[in-house]
This record gives sequence, structure tokens and C-alpha cells, in this order.
Amino acid sequence: MRVSSAPEPRGSSFGALDRTFALLETVARESGPQSLSSLSRRIHAPKSSVHRLLGVLVHNDLLERGDEGYTLGSATRRLSHLVLDRLSAEVVQVLEPFAGDLYERTGDCVVIGVPDGGSVELAHTIRSHRHAFLPPLADRVPVYDSAIGKLWLAAQPDAVLQALLAVDSVDPQHTLSELRRVRQTGVATMGDDVGRGAVEIAMPIVGADGMVAGIARHYAADQRPVLAAAIAHHQVALAASAAVRRSSLR
Repeated sequence: MRVSSAPEPRGSSFGALDRTFALLETVARESGPQSLSSLSRRIHAPKSSVHRLLGVLVHNDLLERGDEGYTLGSATRRLSHLVLDRLSAEVVQVLEPFAGDLYERTGDCVVIGVPDGGSVELAHTIRSHRHAFLPPLADRVPVYDSAIGKLWLAAQPDAVLQALLAVDSVDPQHTLSELRRVRQTGVATMGDDVGRGAVEIAMPIVGADGMVAGIARHYAADQRPVLAAAIAHHQVALAASAAVRRSSLR
């Protein structure tokens, strides 16, 4: 970020700080560019004051100004990624022992995934030579291509889901029905529809404020499901959720 040499807005005070944070939050919440008039109306501030604050934010790369309005700047995106990276590291620190427990009890490849908007970050993986049938796992996968992602989608309200599926799903009603089942059971699966040779099954790790991560097992598609492994998975997910609620992650 460049250090601003621009003059402070006149009347700079805690009120100006409040308006600055309100501007950043308003732009961050919207999917498209926001005009000066819209931002002025949304934060209930005069256009002249909002224009001066926007100038400072753009100068410091916190916002960008385009032909259609203001969007988040590169500095804000970098800060958000730093926060997400730190959160992922904290999640792994708390959950890594539980991933180890599940690996020891089932022998399956175990993955901890952290939902991040439209994708899932595969933050921690335990696998061995027994899992040579598995292709290399990507660091990040789309929510629609992950059992952990399905858990996150299922946790969204129906109205949000319908809007998402109308754009991204070939068969929205079928997918919505599946996600409702995931919501009811707390278990999501990805079969071997695309020839990966493996099945993924995931359960959520839930803090006080909702789903923090998912813990998944990957096993060979021709391997029969084992009841003991499913029970171990459920027990570990519950224990991991309790640990998250005791931690600062919430």
C-alpha cells in the first residue's frame, strides 16, 4: 500500500472514520461497482464528504474507481487474503490432531477444507502410499466440486441457494433437493462421476457461529463403505466442533 500524502478530509474526526469504514463495508457487500450517489445515499452522508473520503481510499488502493463506479482495491484484497490465510492456519492448528485421529481410525485419506466464498481451500491433507490411486489434490477447488463445498452450500438459506443454482447448476431443482438432504443429514458426498477413482465423504466442523471447516475422507470408488469408519468420522467431527467452540475461532 502507498502511504498517503493526500491532505486529510476537512473535519476529519471519528465521524469521518465511521464513514470510511461504512464505505468500505458497503462496497465489499455488493457484487458490482457502486456510484458516488449510491454510496452517499447508503451511508447517509453528503456527496461532497463522501467524494473526499473516496479520494483518500482510492489514493491508498483500498478502493478502485472505474467507469461504472467504485470497487475494492488491491490493498483491501491483499488484507482480506492475509486474514483468510491466518484463519486457515488457525483452523489447521486446532483441527490437525483430529485429522490424525480420523486417519488412524479409518486408514482413509483425510482432508480439512475451509470454505472461502465460491471455493474450498484444502488446508491440510493426510495421505500415504496406500492412496496412490488418488490424483494430486488441488490447493483450492470450487464448492460444486467438493463434498465440503456441498456442506457449505447446504448451510445457505434456500433463497440464496436458488439464486446461485439458477446461474451455476445444470439441474437446479435436483441440486437443491440434494443440498436439502445434506442439510438434514449433515453428510455430503462426491461420487466417482468424473472418473477420479475415489469417493469423497465430508462432515462439517461447526463453531458457535456456524460451519468453520469440513473434514473429509477419500477412499477408492470400488471400496465398500465401512460402518465403523462412518461412526469414527461422525465422532471426530463432533469432537473437532467442540474444540473449535472452545477456541478463539468460534
